[in-house]
Amino acid sequence: MVRTESDPEYIVVGAGLAGLSAAVSLHRAGKEVLLIDRGDSVGGRVRTDFEAGFTLDRGFQVLLTSYPELQRHLDLSSLDLRPFIRGANVWDADRFIEVSDPRSSLRGAVNGLTTTALTAGDRIRFVKLALRLQRSKSLFAKRSDDCSAGELLE
Repeated sequence: MVRTESDPEYIVVGAGLAGLSAAVSLHRAGKEVLLIDRGDSVGGRVRTDFEAGFTLDRGFQVLLTSYPELQRHLDLSSLDLRPFIRGANVWDADRFIEVSDPRSSLRGAVNGLTTTALTAGDRIRFVKLALRLQRSKSLFAKRSDDCSAGELLE
């Protein structure tokens, strides 16, 4: 291939979060960049589709705002970021109910134990999970540098 004056210095393949960040960094450094992607929009695996009245989130939808690189690349104050409760909305006959980590929401824990959307076995597993999560708070207190993940969970 013969280079011409109009050829970009850099070609970034993929317009996901990493590709977009790379292209912006190169552009800010005064480099000529061509960003290409096989998809019909930017964002890669992180996107929201609207189909037949439903909102479908694809990809990783949790944004950890404490990362310095994220803060460097995004104007976080311009985004409509909101915290969420760890859990799920479960369809129960005619409505959604919140079933969540009991450490996050007492209402969500009560809903998980009383909903007709869960079987008795599901409720037992829910309680066991809640107890295991409570125990997990102390998992890292006994951590040592030469400890395996299996040993940590014992």
